[in-house]
Amino acid sequence: MFKLCSASPGARYFPEIKQILSQHFDKEIDIVSSVQLSEKERRNLILRIEFKGKTEQLSQTLIFKESVPDVEDKDEDDKEIFGRFCRDWAGLEFMSTEDQAQSITPRFYGGSVPNRFVLLEDLGQNHISLVDSLTGYNRQEAESALTRFVTSLAKFHAFGIGRTDVYAAILKRLNENAETWQEDYKTQKEEAHQFIIRALNKLEIKAPAAFDEELDLIFKNSLEPGAFTTLVHGDICPDNVFDNPVKNKLHIIDFEWSVVKNAMLDATYLRMSMPTCWCAKAFPPTLIDSLEVLYRQELEKNLSKAFDDDVYYNAYTLACGQWALTAFMNAGGVLDEDFNMGTGPIPVGNRWNKDANLARPRVLSRLKAFIEVSLKYNKLPELRSIAEKVLAKITERWVDSKPLDLYPVFVD
Repeated sequence: MFKLCSASPGARYFPEIKQILSQHFDKEIDIVSSVQLSEKERRNLILRIEFKGKTEQLSQTLIFKESVPDVEDKDEDDKEIFGRFCRDWAGLEFMSTEDQAQSITPRFYGGSVPNRFVLLEDLGQNHISLVDSLTGYNRQEAESALTRFVTSLAKFHAFGIGRTDVYAAILKRLNENAETWQEDYKTQKEEAHQFIIRALNKLEIKAPAAFDEELDLIFKNSLEPGAFTTLVHGDICPDNVFDNPVKNKLHIIDFEWSVVKNAMLDATYLRMSMPTCWCAKAFPPTLIDSLEVLYRQELEKNLSKAFDDDVYYNAYTLACGQWALTAFMNAGGVLDEDFNMGTGPIPVGNRWNKDANLARPRVLSRLKAFIEVSLKYNKLPELRSIAEKVLAKITERWVDSKPLDLYPVFVD
């Protein structure tokens, strides 16, 4: 029997972890060592745990992830903490239901609902993400990483299409109070409408009556069943992937904000400059075009509707419209004063300027991107008209602000 110091990270959970692993591997398991990987300010406790099976001389490692309160979010209550824990677990377990998904996400070994932790595959000693390549110097490596990114994202979406009932059952088993994706449609639309109108009022812009009809289309695209209904990651950011350039593989991680919605909400992240991410800059337009073609081609391998231009680009434009609505709300929050979005863990030798990570450039870039998409596909004319008015007013008002710069790796 291996003996560990009681002060070892996560030691109080070792008996339960041993029991979960022994059941998963169908053999008696001992824990050899543990080391903390997460920084103190992060909202999850991450440990690397080494374990050994008694019947085999084979040591392995896994990742322990415990949901804890977000130190930066003083308003987060326990219901929200539990909700994101259950979504993370459900996403991992869902993607482990069939072997074909194993190359997309880490393997799921089990977890504890009372203690709010999950056990998953250790993907490597060093977490290499898109942050590394996008803030570095090698454009070719960055483009290769982005190719892996969109390919994995398309496979992830394709896996969930037609299987959302399986995900919903897992989530309900973990959290009986979890709302289904249909249940919150009306609430989300009404709340968004109120926020948007308040933001527009600050800019002295009146929304026409037809705007409500387009708002309805946008939320139906997101929340009602359709061709692209699947499990959406919800926060598919540069640091929420685990890249392995040597094996030419990229895994998607962190499902705390995953939800069943329209795949296009994730698929438009490049066009919308990573809208939920701290590491947000712009991509070269021609690169976005080529990567979006690659995403669609991969999706088409499993979904015939992706071949239909009208169906595809209607859903795509409506998703961009939803990000434009978010930009309206964000504009209201930084109308009088800009602020820094903060910076997460960054690699040594990066080219990221944390002092220039401001909110206003994001609003400008996303409104501009939506207007271009709306014009290209001739959809959502009312929303486009409002976006043009908002963009004109804030551009005049924010004289020192400009749209997002390119990611450092694309700057000559």
